[in-house]
Amino acid sequence: MNKVIGALFLLIGAVSTAHATEDAKKFVDKVLQQIAPRLTVQSVADSPMPDVSEVVLSNGDILYVNPKAESFMIGQMVRFSEEAGLVNVTDAKKQEISDAQSAERKQILAEISEQEKVTYSPEGEVKARIHVFTDISCPYCVKLHREIPELNKMGIEVSYLAFPRAGQGSTAHKQMNAIWCAGDEDARRDAMDQAKLTRSLAGSDCKTPVIEQMALGQSMGVTGTPALVMTDGKLVPGYVPAKQLAKMLGIN
Repeated sequence: MNKVIGALFLLIGAVSTAHATEDAKKFVDKVLQQIAPRLTVQSVADSPMPDVSEVVLSNGDILYVNPKAESFMIGQMVRFSEEAGLVNVTDAKKQEISDAQSAERKQILAEISEQEKVTYSPEGEVKARIHVFTDISCPYCVKLHREIPELNKMGIEVSYLAFPRAGQGSTAHKQMNAIWCAGDEDARRDAMDQAKLTRSLAGSDCKTPVIEQMALGQSMGVTGTPALVMTDGKLVPGYVPAKQLAKMLGIN
C-alpha cells in the first residue's frame, strides 16, 4: 500500500510539474506577443528554485516564472551549497545552451558541400578553419578579405558562405550569385576577389545556394556581416583583426 501511495504522489507531482511548465509557456508567449513578437520560447523546465519555471527564449535570454504564471524575473539565479559554494545557475545554463548551439553549427557546416563554399586554403598545413558569412557590399567584410593572405600564412583556412544583407533581388544578391556561378573553385575565388576588391563584378540570375545560405545563417543566429563561425562552432559577430583571430583560434 505504501508503495502505491508513493507512486501516486510521484504521479501527482509529475502532472503538477507538467501543468506548471505549460502555464509558464502560455504566459510568456502572451507577454512576447505584446512586447517582442519576434522572440519565441525555446524551452521550459523546472529551475533549481522550487515551483519556479526556467524559460529560455530564442535570443538566449532566460526568464524565471512564478508558480501562478503571472509574473517573471530577468536576472541571475545563484545557488549555494557547502560543496560548491556559490554557483551562478543562469550563467551555467547559458553556457550549456551556447555549447549545444556551437556543436550544432559545427555539424551543419561540416555537411555542406565544398562546392557550395568559396574557400581560401593555406599552401601548407591547415591549423584551423573558419566559416565566414559574408556580403560583398559590407566594408568590414572587404577589410577581412584583404587579410586572407595573412590568415593563410598562419595556417587558417577561410570558407565563405553568402549573406546578402539587403535580401533576395538586391544588387549584392545578384553579384554574389555571379560568384557562386563562376565555375570551379579558382573561378569562384577570382570572382570573389573581383567583387570585393574592385567592386566591378556584374550580377547574375543563375540558380545558386546564396539565399539558402543566408537563411541558414539567420537560423544560426547571424544578424550581420561579417559573421565568423570558429572551428568549434562558436559564432563571433563582426570583423576581427587577423592576429587577434589567430590568437582566438589558439595559433601563435
